[in-house]
Amino acid sequence: MDRKNTYTKRLLLSRLLIAAVAVALLFSCRKDEETDGAGMQDFVKRVECGLWSHGGFLFRYDQENCQFSINHARRLVRMQSDNQEDYVNIIFSALPTPAMTKVEAALRYKVGNEEISNISNMETVKIDSNKFWLWDSSNCLGIIICLGSVTGE
Repeated sequence: MDRKNTYTKRLLLSRLLIAAVAVALLFSCRKDEETDGAGMQDFVKRVECGLWSHGGFLFRYDQENCQFSINHARRLVRMQSDNQEDYVNIIFSALPTPAMTKVEAALRYKVGNEEISNISNMETVKIDSNKFWLWDSSNCLGIIICLGSVTGE
């Protein structure tokens, strides 16, 4: 009887694990949908600077309530709320230019109580004057930044 119970528990556990993986895959970012679908189209229509993911801003830069800085020597872009509770730090392998199509970005951002760090391979999907729309299809993550507003390039 113990062998049968053990077997039943293992079978149930393996089915739950398969179901959990299936659900995760179902809701994960699919490159084709995000790059060519409504998610990417919505992202490139935005004019506000900030950090975008899965159809909405994680951090939206607001000139009245936020600070923006660029350290050209460190290739660092920082956006933060005036109260410093929410922020986005981006260290680029090289600051994006109109001639570049891809750039690596080390991101650290805090929104609410959660602080997240990751490395993203960003692709330039739109440029308007000195504003860049950078997209990481593998993480469904976008950054909109204006690099021409601060001197020192």
